[in-house]
Amino acid sequence: MSLSYHDLPDEDLVRLCLIRGEKDDRPCAELFRRHQAMVLRACYGLVRNIQDAEDLMQEVFFRTFRVLGQFKGQSSFKTWLYRIALNTAKNEIRRRERRPKLIEAIWEDVFLEKTSTNISNSSGSIHDALSQLTVDERAVLLLKDVENYSYVEIAQTLEIGLSAAKMRVHRARMSLSSAYRQTEAENE
Repeated sequence: MSLSYHDLPDEDLVRLCLIRGEKDDRPCAELFRRHQAMVLRACYGLVRNIQDAEDLMQEVFFRTFRVLGQFKGQSSFKTWLYRIALNTAKNEIRRRERRPKLIEAIWEDVFLEKTSTNISNSSGSIHDALSQLTVDERAVLLLKDVENYSYVEIAQTLEIGLSAAKMRVHRARMSLSSAYRQTEAENE
């Protein structure tokens, strides 16, 4: 009976990746298959451009597999990987900000589709409101409202306390609400 990588938990796949290295890339390929959509959403949610997000996704997995030995299992592999994705995307945004250039596309389609927020007006207003948020505010909303992370998982991902995670989500939602109302008022 052959080993099925699809049935193994992430942590076992990580161990196999480390043990087998380049001799067998199937455990790494399975980790990529399982988590590529989540990493792509995380990157897209911050850089707001699908081509850039796809490039960043590749960079995230390249970095992840390069430092896989540093995974200690203190959090889930998914949480650890998400943290790498957020940091990679934030670094890309900082790099762009040092080089004045507008960040092109929007991510409100993902946000609106996946959230329970009932905003019936134009997505342009949402885009304008989202663009007024900081990268950290967009990141925490992405974790909570798009990826449906628990507050505990958010705290682990951001390496903060549980109450700080709850407060950041609350403040980000308040910022989005305020920015949305202001955008709507300006459009009237």
